[in-house]
Amino acid sequence: MLQVVLSSITLFLLVQPGFPRPVNPLQLQRRESQVLVNGAEVTGTGTTHGTSPDLIVLQRIRGNILNWESAAAANGYTGWVGGNPCSGNWTGVRCNGQGRVVELVLVCTQQPCFSGPLTQDFANLTALTKLDLYTSNLYGSLPVEWAAPGRFENLSFLRLSFNNASGTVPPDWGRPGAFPHLRSLFLNNNNLTGTLPPEWGAQGSFPALELLFLGDNNFTGSLPSSWGSEGAFPRLSLLSAISNHLSGALPPVWGTGGGFPMLQDLILMDNRLSGPLPGEWGSEGAWRNLTGLLVAFNQLTGSLPPSWANPGAFPALGDLYLHRNRLTGPLPPQWGSEKALRNLRWLSAFGNQLTGPLPSSWGASPLVLPNLRNLFLSDNNLSGSLPVDWGRPNAFPQLRNLDLSFNPGLHGPLPDTWGLSSAFPSLEQLRLHNCSLRGGLDSLAVLTVQENQLSGPIPASWSQRTDFGAPVLTLVAKPGNEGLCGAAPKGVVVVSATPPMNASGGGGGAAGVRGVQGFGSGGGTGAGGAKWKCMFASGPHIVTLGFAEVQGRTTFSHPFGDTVERTSCSHKDSGPIRLADWLYWWLVGNMHVEEKAVTLLAYAFQ
Repeated sequence: MLQVVLSSITLFLLVQPGFPRPVNPLQLQRRESQVLVNGAEVTGTGTTHGTSPDLIVLQRIRGNILNWESAAAANGYTGWVGGNPCSGNWTGVRCNGQGRVVELVLVCTQQPCFSGPLTQDFANLTALTKLDLYTSNLYGSLPVEWAAPGRFENLSFLRLSFNNASGTVPPDWGRPGAFPHLRSLFLNNNNLTGTLPPEWGAQGSFPALELLFLGDNNFTGSLPSSWGSEGAFPRLSLLSAISNHLSGALPPVWGTGGGFPMLQDLILMDNRLSGPLPGEWGSEGAWRNLTGLLVAFNQLTGSLPPSWANPGAFPALGDLYLHRNRLTGPLPPQWGSEKALRNLRWLSAFGNQLTGPLPSSWGASPLVLPNLRNLFLSDNNLSGSLPVDWGRPNAFPQLRNLDLSFNPGLHGPLPDTWGLSSAFPSLEQLRLHNCSLRGGLDSLAVLTVQENQLSGPIPASWSQRTDFGAPVLTLVAKPGNEGLCGAAPKGVVVVSATPPMNASGGGGGAAGVRGVQGFGSGGGTGAGGAKWKCMFASGPHIVTLGFAEVQGRTTFSHPFGDTVERTSCSHKDSGPIRLADWLYWWLVGNMHVEEKAVTLLAYAFQ
């Protein structure tokens, strides 16, 4: 969903203007001396005769910029001193065939930025379709005159983001007939205060508006119920009010009153919203086009509504962000019905106070949550054992990331079904650290420690490590760990993580290591010339410490060379390599490693 927001903003990124024709400095100075701004008539070279009728308005706007000369020079703006604004010499100005200004762009890419008040003069450019004042240093209240009849009747794009606008948002901007063609309104990242005006939800307000950005201001008060009433915001597809001080409950009418019929993304994160998630939002036909509901980082309470799984509820919802609230109660088993939330891709509810078991129904069949790719439930109070059904063949067919960490009430062993090659067919990352899981790693076949600084010999005891539940068969040590030396213990094969794998192993002694090659030792099973992706075709489990701090290191003097000799090790502060605080499991099924590497953070695995 966050990609939807970014792509919406990207559509309106400023296209840098072309290089204007050079202006004679003497002529420029002469024109400036002949132009009277701030309402006076323009005479001499800068008269409006034979030029745009908007010249005087532009000169007034220029005169209200307190640091025009320095800001214009820093940001490459030329022209703006007289003559014809439509000549192509005025940076940021575009005209139509009738000589009317249809686009005005005053943006800041270098300091100093344009500094001055927001005035009603902008609205005197009545032919404007685009007004872009992004990242300037304009200040003052939003002019109520901009909504007057006959002013911005053609405006489709208005961007005031990253300025110093202050005060309240004018209710008159929502007057029916004001901004009849406005499609994009960016007011984010200012100092706007007060409440969101209920008048903006009246029928006839903003009939063409598609994008409304209100985030990163100082708005207070509740969300206006009127915004969800019949006929409100008929074409709005994105509403963002992120990072304000909005409080109160989520209005149930927003999902059921007929407003926002085209809304796709509702972004209300990082406010002070409280109360429950409205069960009414699960009514059939509510939010029928909503793809992203982002209400994380608020103070919402209550349970996850079972009604959100009703037939027809949230038919398009793909991203649901509920994390860092105060939600309680169990995970609804109803969300595991075959007709519930069928398009949900991302469910993030970490950092709440959710309790109870993980619902077995969520993994009942491939038809349950068939498009879910990311499930984040860490840092809650979930309890019970890991559901056996979640490891059923092809359950969660699209799931790539599963995070259940920091739920100390989760206990018991890892279900055998979770280790089958048919389980979690798309899983890439599984986090179970800081739980109360127990049991062994009976299927452990590969331990990877690449990208560390290990040195010295591999402990001989690793060929009989009972705490792994089975001998370590393959140790992925390269790249990194240049100080490792000596022969691998019996039953251990040392390889590089870099494909292709062209080593031959086995035999009674250590084979050479060069680049991507691996080596075996007495009794070990070599790679046999197979490539990395084929090496684990039987579906073993992998434990990795890559990119993690390893405690209890051993130190050696001999680097990893072409030929590894048993006698080249110096046991200086040597000791066994321990699984560190952060223990990564890589679960690899019977597909290529590149396609099925699964990372499991198993901190404090007992």
